[in-house]
Amino acid sequence: MKHWSKLIFIVSCFFFLRIQTYAHTSEDVKTFLDQHNMVMLVIHPENGSIVDANQAAASFYGYSIAELTSMNIADINTLSLEEIALEREKALNEERNFFIFKHRLANNTIRDVHVYSYPILLNGETYLSSVIIDQTQLTQTQNNFTLLIILFVIFFSFTTLMGMLGLLFMKRKNTLLKESEQRFKILHNASFSGIVIHDQGKILDCNDKLCDMTGYHRDELIGMDGLLLMATEYRELVKQKIVMNDEKPYEVIGLRKNNSVYPLKLEAKLIPYKGKTVRITEFKDLTQELEEEKQYKIIEMNHQKLVNELPIGLVYHELIVNDEGQPIDYRFLSMNDSYEKITGLKKEDVLDKTVKEVIPNVEDTWIQRYGEVALTGISQRFEEYSQPLDKYFDVTAYSPQFGYFAVLVDDITEKKQRELAITHVSKHDFLTGLPNRRYGDEQLHHLDTPTNYPLLVSIIDMDGLKLVNDAYGHHMGDLAIQMVAQALKQHCRPQDFVARIGGDEFLMLCPNTTLDEFSQTQESIKTYLRHEQKYEFPISLSFGSDIKVSLEESMDKLLIKAENDMYAHKVLHGQSSRNEAIMILFNSLIEKYEDERSHSHNVASYCRQIGEHLLLSGDELKELEIAGMMHDIGKITIPDSILHKPDILTSQEWDIMKRHTVNGYQILKSADKYSRLAEYALTHHERWDGKGYPNHLKGEEIPLYSRIIAVCDTYEAMTSKRVYKTALSQEQAISELKRCARTQFDPLIVDIFVEKVLK
Repeated sequence: MKHWSKLIFIVSCFFFLRIQTYAHTSEDVKTFLDQHNMVMLVIHPENGSIVDANQAAASFYGYSIAELTSMNIADINTLSLEEIALEREKALNEERNFFIFKHRLANNTIRDVHVYSYPILLNGETYLSSVIIDQTQLTQTQNNFTLLIILFVIFFSFTTLMGMLGLLFMKRKNTLLKESEQRFKILHNASFSGIVIHDQGKILDCNDKLCDMTGYHRDELIGMDGLLLMATEYRELVKQKIVMNDEKPYEVIGLRKNNSVYPLKLEAKLIPYKGKTVRITEFKDLTQELEEEKQYKIIEMNHQKLVNELPIGLVYHELIVNDEGQPIDYRFLSMNDSYEKITGLKKEDVLDKTVKEVIPNVEDTWIQRYGEVALTGISQRFEEYSQPLDKYFDVTAYSPQFGYFAVLVDDITEKKQRELAITHVSKHDFLTGLPNRRYGDEQLHHLDTPTNYPLLVSIIDMDGLKLVNDAYGHHMGDLAIQMVAQALKQHCRPQDFVARIGGDEFLMLCPNTTLDEFSQTQESIKTYLRHEQKYEFPISLSFGSDIKVSLEESMDKLLIKAENDMYAHKVLHGQSSRNEAIMILFNSLIEKYEDERSHSHNVASYCRQIGEHLLLSGDELKELEIAGMMHDIGKITIPDSILHKPDILTSQEWDIMKRHTVNGYQILKSADKYSRLAEYALTHHERWDGKGYPNHLKGEEIPLYSRIIAVCDTYEAMTSKRVYKTALSQEQAISELKRCARTQFDPLIVDIFVEKVLK
């Protein structure tokens, strides 16, 4: 409506100048132009200097009138001097009167403008009078009429205005009056609204548009009381407006010839007409405008609903900067419902407040990232963690205008936690929770910096883990590994790093640590494991360490040196540790089961006596005796429920029981001191006829000591009481041995045992 108000005012001015026949001075023209709200310049056609301008021009360009009149049009127009001169010449010769230029304002902003320029005669000289229309404002207008027709109307209004200015000069009075009448008639009928000239309501003249709107013929309207064009209930209001000479726009209900009604907007101006003052009134049918407004509200409502129902958060902010233009804060301007749900921030608590007011401990990274978007206009997408909100967010930020930014936010906390969990699993050992070899390799390179020198690297190996696994099962071996991991973690400083890099190997990295300093840590770990012993088996460690003191040293070579050092320590005390472990296992077996204690000692005694009758040497007798003592050490791995079951074993249970020979072999084989005994533990249940287990050896394929142990073990078992059987007498046991000679037992060994040992 702003542009239509201008148009009506132009028409009013036209009537004022057209009807009066007396001459005006140049001061009258200037007064008229200064009161006009359209941007107007008077330009010298030859040199382009600005000779006059109105206040609207000063406001538009950002210069004072005095500054404008001291400037050249080339200071405003972005064309070259030659191009500007050519366009002035066209306007002067009236070859062309409408132009599209880019004009530079005082603040260096470039505006697209439409210029209507006509030659005028002032004080006997010809100048170019130009009206400048800011095209930016035209494109922003939400008028429902097309820009092309508006420009057409403005073109004719400006032509009319030029004609009115010409009336000031008597030399061209008659010609200009005629031109003005023609131009007004075109304007009058080309208007998009109905236009009426009336005197106290009586219609003196109207345009064709009013006929179209009301359904009356022009002849019917001339002389009609204009109040009849209003609905009855609005006539008194319109009458009061006329009486009071009210020029403010207002809305009523219009009445057509066919008695249909429609929404109508009236806007009137008082103008001189044939020696008296009359009203020129614009009739604007609001039907389409109201419908468009209704549709716009529906669209806006749907848009708002869509925004609020978005599954992701949407928030709009204003950036706050310091005097140097650096981002220091931002303000919440609007947000949707999802943003509230995602962040937990409520509209009533945050809108019109800054983020530092809402979240005092907000990380500065948020402000800086958003500031970069708002100041550069470059959109960003990133994932970030908010410590105060304890959430991970997927963020897309963009800037619709300088200093402002909109943010799309999605809560990805669960997703990130899953990713972090996957990353953790990929970098950590599932059994101990320690970092794995992959993570350890990363930390080796990460900590390899001069600030960490001397950097101590230690390779740690568990002694006898295989023995524990063989004797007690992998479950107990896992518990031993976990205990070592706990010991290493408890004796680490915050800056140290510990990883499990193999089945029984660990890695320790200690920044700023010497070998002497680490030796104290090493002893503390060993002491802890001795004092915190929770299981029947001992846990010992072999350490190999070295330090890196410069970048030039190779980390790979350092690791090799540390590993070699570890193996050297393992050789020195590893065997003794395993020997000790085996004795602990054996003692554990005979202490746990009283029957096994007496059985082991009796079998060992019988074995030695047979060996003496076989004339074995002293060392051989000692080895045979120990073999008889430890032949059943593998039973430490058999569950109690099977080992002392009072009933007959099932086939599955018997298969488990028979494993004690293989398990005993594995246990004894792990220590050099007892490795020769391993074979006897493995084969003492083989039979002379080859039907024994586990390898179905036959006759003298079975080791001698194993054949001796088989006879002594069977006799001792037959003559001892067990939960699952009663004891046999000596005569019954001897009879059974003789019966099984040459099938189960070596007949020579049976004969020596019966005839020489038992008698």
